[in-house]
Amino acid sequence: MKITKRRLRRIIREEKASLLKEYGPDFDLEIAAKELKSLQDDGSMDKIAYQAFEHAKIWSSASDALDIRLMDAGLHDLAMDMRQLIELLNKIRKTTGEATIQG
Repeated sequence: MKITKRRLRRIIREEKASLLKEYGPDFDLEIAAKELKSLQDDGSMDKIAYQAFEHAKIWSSASDALDIRLMDAGLHDLAMDMRQLIELLNKIRKTTGEATIQG
């Protein structure tokens, strides 16, 4: 997947703003950037993305097979938790994939 410089700049700006908002003004972007680079260089980000993708497929398959049965059994919260888990795994995969592209 190719990414434009404009898109990359926007992603970096958004991530920087998000980090500063989440971690406050004491958050050291330089240290975070070095650590992210280290994670990219040693292949950790690719491993995380791969595992998230594989587990999302497994949970998605289970959710598809069980969703209606769980709802019919009154286990709405469990069905919703499964859906949220799949969304979280996909978010992790997407985030680690974008971080890999940026590196």
